[in-house]
Amino acid sequence: MKLALHEIQRLAAIEERFDRLKTQFDKFVGDLQFFSSTECPVKGVLVTPAVDGLSLTATFTTVRIEMTFQLQPITPSGGAKGRVVVRQLPRVGCAGEPTQLGSFTFTPSGDTDIEYENSDAAVMNANAEDILASFLNQAIQQPLGS
Repeated sequence: MKLALHEIQRLAAIEERFDRLKTQFDKFVGDLQFFSSTECPVKGVLVTPAVDGLSLTATFTTVRIEMTFQLQPITPSGGAKGRVVVRQLPRVGCAGEPTQLGSFTFTPSGDTDIEYENSDAAVMNANAEDILASFLNQAIQQPLGS
């Protein structure tokens, strides 16, 4: 095995990227507290951040989804994106395994690879409620045994 030069510096750069992306994910989770506010027209969405700060669970009626933050591999240009993996958890009162609903990537500025029907790009924090609602609606459409 050969060691690359400056391994500590590489780790420091990865840590710095992780921290910037994690800050964006934390803002996203904070913005989802809108569902707990009096301004929210839907009263039945419960968003529960995980203790480790790397995921959240959202529950609506009997549907539960989990959104987990991950760091994407570093690109050849040296950039890194965050990734949110979304899984549907077994419905309340049902047995089963989680199933992946989808995922999206985001930059440190919050730009995502999610598009609205009119082709406008969704921004992680400005559109947090729409992003979560879209995945909840997708999970609701899954067969009841899921």
